[in-house]
Amino acid sequence: MVICDKLYKEENRIFWLLQYKNEIIGNIVLHRISLKNNFAEIGYKLKPAFQQKGFISEVLKEVLKFGFQKIKLKTIEAFTHKDNTASIVLLERYNFVFQPERTDKGFEHNRIFKLEDN
Repeated sequence: MVICDKLYKEENRIFWLLQYKNEIIGNIVLHRISLKNNFAEIGYKLKPAFQQKGFISEVLKEVLKFGFQKIKLKTIEAFTHKDNTASIVLLERYNFVFQPERTDKGFEHNRIFKLEDN
């Protein structure tokens, strides 16, 4: 994983590139980071050929650990399309909770999930 130091220092975004056999296959990002509010959003993307093979699951575990333990976040949110079953299953596997009362303004098909550190 590669961290973009400049964005981290601005306390706004930490971006990792995912590499497999010398090929960039996707990314995962903590963004909208607020150290004051101990909050961030998480997003991830993989090339189609690498989807549903466990790559994001493996990396998500480490990024969540980084967010909660290293930068002391209390809440991480994820936004995903209502029809993205694989992403929803992944988020639920990591104990993200669907927030049915919330909407993603301008993206009515997105669903919001939240994970809070205990």
